[in-house]
Amino acid sequence: MTPAHALAAGLAAGFALPWLVLSYLMKAGFVDGGQGCAWRNAFTRTLASPTIVAASVLLVTAGFHGIARLPHAGAGGAAAGCLFFFALAWLAWIDLEVMLLPDIGTLPLLAAGGLLNSVHGSHAAILSIAGALMGYTVLLAFNRLCRCAGKPAPIGQGDLKLLAAAGAWLGPLGTGSTLLIASLCAAAVNGALTISGKLRSGQEVPFGPYLAFGAAASYFLLFSYYVFN
Repeated sequence: MTPAHALAAGLAAGFALPWLVLSYLMKAGFVDGGQGCAWRNAFTRTLASPTIVAASVLLVTAGFHGIARLPHAGAGGAAAGCLFFFALAWLAWIDLEVMLLPDIGTLPLLAAGGLLNSVHGSHAAILSIAGALMGYTVLLAFNRLCRCAGKPAPIGQGDLKLLAAAGAWLGPLGTGSTLLIASLCAAAVNGALTISGKLRSGQEVPFGPYLAFGAAASYFLLFSYYVFN
């Protein structure tokens, strides 16, 4: 499969499928009021935002040039890669908009990662489960430590589920690199914003966009390793 074919297959799945599924859920009433309205509006703005769509296309294009070179990657692998990037992009955007990572985004992404890895055998399935458990428990333990120290939990439940989803796709190694990259980026960006006066001390900031960036970067790093080795 050429990168052009992979890109075409991935774009069709990554952009059309989430839109069709979520549109159906909204029209069928499975997504009701309250917090659902907030993230639903954010998702609609995501689809209409030229910036986020352009960023998704660039990520997808770059990713498929690597995916298409893998021996086992066909149209299914290309579509899965696009779906992963697209889900990360709109989850990050929703978290920026409403400080919320909806279960309807994180949990299907988690399930998809486990399902896709199970297709490649028991070893890949075990790594997927281990990555998901690692992603969830590490942040959960961090929250518990903060509570024991008399401080509020800094990480939301949506962030725990997003890192678990990344772990299901990338395994334990990818989970660790995702968290490391996200933490370093968050420290650098939030530190710069605090110094510049654009971020007040103690102000809540979403961690989801950093996790999404860390997962995308880890995806590229892992596939680059497989391509060149």
